[in-house]
Amino acid sequence: MLATLLEYLPTLLLTLLLEGAVVMALARRSERALTLEVCLALNLLTHPLASLLAWHWQPDVLLLEVPVVLGEWIGYAQVLRCTLARALLLSAAANAASWLAGVLLWAVIAR
Repeated sequence: MLATLLEYLPTLLLTLLLEGAVVMALARRSERALTLEVCLALNLLTHPLASLLAWHWQPDVLLLEVPVVLGEWIGYAQVLRCTLARALLLSAAANAASWLAGVLLWAVIAR
């Protein structure tokens, strides 16, 4: 169990760093701190759940991204009280960046 957790933590950390950087770049200056906090909180919910689903059922990772983007979209909209379009931009851009990083990292590791 501990070994599995130690294998999982780097992926969580990479996701938090990448998605945090993306939302910080897209956030309004006055909302950067709150936007980053929301990003981290949402990812601490969605990432473990998606990872468990991926581990147990091994679906296409892109399929798992859909409910993650939708869940985070709602979270950003509710907490930041921004438009749905802005919340979707934050969620989709952040998740696209971490998904692409995962694909590239997997391609390097699988060599």
